[in-house]
Amino acid sequence: MIQFCKFPELIHIEVTSKCNIKCPQCYNSNSGKDIDFFILFQTIKEASSLGVKCIALSGGEPLLYPKIFSAIKMIRFYGMTSCMATGGMGLTVEMINHLVGSGLGCLYLSLNGSTKKIHEISRGSYDAAIKALMLLKETNLRYEINWVARNDNIKDFNNLVKMCTNCNAKAINVLILKPDIHNKINNSLNRDQIFVLANQIKSLKNSGFNINVEHCFSQLRYHLSWNNEDNMVGCRAGIDLMAINVEGKKLPCRHLQHLASDTKGLMAYWENSNVLKRLRDIDESITKPCSTCFRFKKCRACRAVADKVYGTLESGDLDCPLFCPTCK
Repeated sequence: MIQFCKFPELIHIEVTSKCNIKCPQCYNSNSGKDIDFFILFQTIKEASSLGVKCIALSGGEPLLYPKIFSAIKMIRFYGMTSCMATGGMGLTVEMINHLVGSGLGCLYLSLNGSTKKIHEISRGSYDAAIKALMLLKETNLRYEINWVARNDNIKDFNNLVKMCTNCNAKAINVLILKPDIHNKINNSLNRDQIFVLANQIKSLKNSGFNINVEHCFSQLRYHLSWNNEDNMVGCRAGIDLMAINVEGKKLPCRHLQHLASDTKGLMAYWENSNVLKRLRDIDESITKPCSTCFRFKKCRACRAVADKVYGTLESGDLDCPLFCPTCK
C-alpha cells in the first residue's frame, strides 16, 4: 500500500458548476448548481479541525458563486490557506480588491496560449483572460497561470512565459490534459513533445522563472527528474488530497465525480473509503502496460485518465508515450 497522509492536506471544493465560458476541453457538467453554504461551512470547519492546510475553491467559475468572498474569509478565519482558479470572465478591479481583502492566498488564471488563435483551440474567451491578466498585473494579489500542455499549444510555451513574466505572474503551472465531458482525450503530447517541453522547462527554471508541473503529469515530471524515490509520486488522489463536489459529496479528486460518496465526515471518508483504498493499493493492482513498465513506481500516472478513458482506476495507460519495459 502507498503511504498516505493521516489527513488530507489539500481539499478541492466545487463551489459552483456554473460557468460563463464554454471551453472545448471542458470536463465540467455545467449543471447550474451552487454548493449549499451550510455544507461549505461545515466542510471548512471540519477541515480546519483535522489540520488541512489548504482549500482550493473550484468550479465551474468560482467567481459566480454568490458567497465566494465569505467562503474565502471563512477559510482564513479557520487558519487555512485558500486558492482559486478562474477563466477571468467578469473579473474587475473591485473583485480583485475583495479577493485581497478576504484573504485569498493565490488566484490561478487559466490561459492556454499567448494568442487568441492558440488559446481558443482549447479554451474560451481569450479577450476576457487577457483583460484579467492586465488587471492582475497592477495589483498585489498573488496570481499564477494555469496552462494545459497540448500538442496544439506546445510551440507557444516560450511566448506564453514571456507574456506572463512581463505581467508579473508568479509562476506558470503546467497541467496534464484531462478527459473532456465525453471522457475523451484529444491533442495530448507525444514522446518527443514531452522531451521538448521538459528541456524548455529546465532552461526556464535555470533562468529563475517559477514553473510548476502538477503531480499527476507524472510522465513529464519523470523526464524532469522531479519524481522522488518516496511514495509521493504521481496521482495524489487519496494520498494527500480529496475533493467535495457541488452537491457536498466526497470524491478522490475533482476529475472523478462519478465516484462520489455520501460518507458522513471527512475523516470517515479518508480512513474508510473503498475507492481511496483502491488508489492506495494501485502498485499491486495496476494492469498492463504500466505493470510491466520500468518507470511505474516513479510515475503512477493520472487515475482519472485510467478510469475515464480505459474504464477502471486500475487500468494501465494504454497510450502512454513513455512506456518502456526495460529501459532506465
